[in-house]
Amino acid sequence: MVWNRSITGGDVVWPQIGQSVRFNSADSDELDITFGSAEPTADAWSVSFWLKRVTLGTAQTIFYAGDATDYEVLRLTSGDKLEYKLVTAGPGTDANYITAAVLKDPTDHYHIYADRNGETFRLYVNGVQITTFDTADAPSTLDSIFGSAVLHRIGADHTPANFLDGVVSDFHFVSGSAVGVTYFTTLDPTTSTYARHRAFSGV
Repeated sequence: MVWNRSITGGDVVWPQIGQSVRFNSADSDELDITFGSAEPTADAWSVSFWLKRVTLGTAQTIFYAGDATDYEVLRLTSGDKLEYKLVTAGPGTDANYITAAVLKDPTDHYHIYADRNGETFRLYVNGVQITTFDTADAPSTLDSIFGSAVLHRIGADHTPANFLDGVVSDFHFVSGSAVGVTYFTTLDPTTSTYARHRAFSGV
């Protein structure tokens, strides 16, 4: 698993810990980092990873930044849907997107890509953009918390709690740019399915 944070002036590479990590909620597994400086482009980012579910039907955190009051999160709901949420005390409207579709096949590896660019939020699952949501509240003028100088976690929220139970592979976070899903996946011309991963060289 390689975690990248692209900022003006170069890349800060998070710890390289192999191709995948098994998060066991019973063991309270999580990974965390606090950036030393905030990203100058405060309303743009990209995140890409592969996810294999283990336990279904519980609320689980995939990626979280912030505290209990001001936070940004990508998580699984207890109904096995993907949710993106941004909540801050600043001016603007809180953002919240919850998919209509569910991710509940424990035998599948889902490629998940999400990005934000200003008031636009995009989400892709297995290379297909999700356009149908149960909830779709745009981020308005709020600055993102992803990429700021606060605690970031994979696999748990700020508490930490709501631990992820599954396998995460090839996790990439790019701060300051919505690079697009094709930076991280390639289409196999033989099977017409998305390849497991693609070499990433920065933005």
